[in-house]
Amino acid sequence: MFKIVKFANCVECRGLWETFESHAYCTGFQSYAWISNWQKTIGNSICAKLQIIIVYNVDGEIVMILPFMITQKNKIKILSWTFGDFSNGLFHENFYSVFSKHTFTKVWKNILQIVEHFDLLYFANQPELIHGFRNPFVSYLDSYLSYSPNYYIKLEGTFLDFEKTLRKKLVQDSGRQLRRLTELGDVKFVFLSDLNINSQLVETLIKMKSARYDSTGANNIFKMDHFKKFYLDFEINCNSIIKTHISALVLNDQVLAVHWGIIKEDVFYYIMPANDWGIFVKLSPGRILLLKLIDWCFQNKIKIFDFTVGGESYKLDWANNQNNMFNYLYANNIVGFIAKIIYQFHTYRKKKKTIKNS
Repeated sequence: MFKIVKFANCVECRGLWETFESHAYCTGFQSYAWISNWQKTIGNSICAKLQIIIVYNVDGEIVMILPFMITQKNKIKILSWTFGDFSNGLFHENFYSVFSKHTFTKVWKNILQIVEHFDLLYFANQPELIHGFRNPFVSYLDSYLSYSPNYYIKLEGTFLDFEKTLRKKLVQDSGRQLRRLTELGDVKFVFLSDLNINSQLVETLIKMKSARYDSTGANNIFKMDHFKKFYLDFEINCNSIIKTHISALVLNDQVLAVHWGIIKEDVFYYIMPANDWGIFVKLSPGRILLLKLIDWCFQNKIKIFDFTVGGESYKLDWANNQNNMFNYLYANNIVGFIAKIIYQFHTYRKKKKTIKNS
């Protein structure tokens, strides 16, 4: 009834992918542009083996594309979704008219026989809803709730209407900080996308983010060149469903805050913010840029401002909606079973520590 085909890289199925993504349920992180850029920078550097699964119905029509990868850690082969803030597949708009839980489970078992050998399957950061569409990997598999939620803003009415929903002190403080900045010189807000992206702004973002990672003791991903290249060399073509977007707050030609994100149709993904942590940090440049960026989204007919995955407390000041995130673990053999137990133990300890500190 269903035909399952596996591809080892993006290029082999580019045409099929770009055609399907134009009308499928997916996020920007499942676009061909996102994953192909990831493969040629980060993916190749970490020796990730892509396992792109395309499922056809009896009429030869694609019903889902599943971008998986296999990586190895401590000699354990792990099957997971490819890199991105949200992890899921691309699904046909009439998916649920074709797939019941029983049908999906049968096809899923066949898929697991087709992918290369793995020990542990770990699907993290799976959204419960994909733009209103129920994620079958949450609905039909034994996924469990993640403690890292997804907050977003549903942009309705005007920007002034939105401001009225925020805490009064937050709006007043932001306005006062912006006035203090204007007293220090020429303040500009920069908004650029795709071919107009300024590589110097991306380099500034990387320097700011890297300095912040080092000062807090966090894992500095930008010490690895392939992560730098992912953002600096990100390529978009005319068939892509996403656009890259960069914005900045500039005072007298000095960049105080910058953000890199992507846009898919009427959804803006807030991915990589950074700001100067020097003498201007007390004027909240990151918050001021965020407010102006939301205003820009209203002006450009964006309907969803998505903070992506992560339960950072500042997001609660802005968000008016939440999407639950789910994980899924499956042991394929005894090695995977032991790894699953160890992972569950560490996750339990981390969750307990997070609750204690909240």
